[in-house]
Formats: sequence, C-alpha cells, structure tokens
Amino acid sequence: MKKTAFLIAFCVALAMQANGQVDNMYPGGGASTPRAIPEPLLLPDFPMLNGQVVYQEVFDFQDSDQAALFGIALRYVSEYYKSAKTVIDVTDPVTGLVVVKGNFSIVSDVYYRFFGTQKAVAVNRTGHTLKIESRPGRIRVTIDNLVVTQEANPATGVMFSEIPIQSLIGEYEDYEQYAASQKPKKAQKLAQVNRSILLDELDLNAYRFLQGLKPYFEKELKEDW
Repeated sequence: MKKTAFLIAFCVALAMQANGQVDNMYPGGGASTPRAIPEPLLLPDFPMLNGQVVYQEVFDFQDSDQAALFGIALRYVSEYYKSAKTVIDVTDPVTGLVVVKGNFSIVSDVYYRFFGTQKAVAVNRTGHTLKIESRPGRIRVTIDNLVVTQEANPATGVMFSEIPIQSLIGEYEDYEQYAASQKPKKAQKLAQVNRSILLDELDLNAYRFLQGLKPYFEKELKEDW
C-alpha cells in the first residue's frame, strides 16, 4: 500500500514539473500558454530596385582579366545548378555576361493546427534569375525575379503553387493592416507566421548565396595562377 501511494505521488510530482517547464517549441510560452501560436517575424528589409526585390553585389578581384572571370562564372553555374529545370539564357564572352534561370531550396519551419499548434519543416524551391557580369578586375552579381514554389504537403495543408515574392510581401502587409484594426482569426495569424518565416529565410538564403560567390572565385583564381 505504501509503495502504491509512493508511485502515485511520484507520478503526480513529475506531471506538475512537466507542466511548469517552458516549451522550447514556443519561445516565451509555458504552462500558461501550451501550444500557442507564435508571433509573426518582422518583415525583412528587402533591397528594392524600381519596386522589385533585387539582390546585387559587386566583388573586386584585382589584376584579374575579364576572360578569366567569365570562365569561372560558367564553372560556378555548372557546379552549383544541378537541377534539370535550370536554364542558361545568355553566355556572352565578349561582354562577359552570364544569365541563368534556376532554383535554390529554402528549408524553414512551418506551423499548422492539430490539437493546438504543431511545428514541422518545409522545403520550398525559389525560382530566380541570376546574372553575373564580368569586367576586368571585378564582377557584378544580381538576383531577381524571385518566385517561391510550394510543394504539396498533406501535414500542413500546403498545395503546389508559385508565388512571386512581391505577392508574399503584399499579403504580409495586408495582414498587418487588418490586424491593426481587428483581431485576426487563428488561421489568419498562422498563415502570417508561416509567411513571415518563409520571407525571412528567403532573404537570408539570397544573402548567403551572394556571399558564397566571392570565396569560389578567389579559390578558382588562385588555382588558375
């Protein structure tokens, strides 16, 4: 009898301790807000050009001729883009121009409603146009025409669709205006949370993509010499 009473008390103590712990899935939450919908992230400060999101960077490579930089740009494209959907639009050794229509993947968290708010991981492809312009001693890299392709995912209810980044930004801003005047429904807020995470990851991936180019060119230039 004493053993039974001890086991019951022990189980109750464990349950109370678990209820008092903070849920790492939902920062700021805990026993008082189990499985709550997290807050949307702030909209990234996207680089804009003529009303469109355009990532652009100029990299300097002193004493490197245009032909060498153009050749490295072609090698980079062939190594990085392995998808059959990648299309090289332009290769012009005279002007040093390479234009590619390709994709890179975005891995991000996604939330959905199932006995409260659950979290999963989604992988979305981001279509874009990459332009590398070679000049003596430097290159200019531009990424634009960003379109997010969302694959069907039964767990989250996401269906296949292609959404330009401008549309995602517009939907984000529309929600913010709506939420400022009245309380959104849970489904609306959840959609905004997922949208904000996707936009944030897209912005980070675009910058990572750009910053990965310079080390590649430096390595190739060193080996060429």
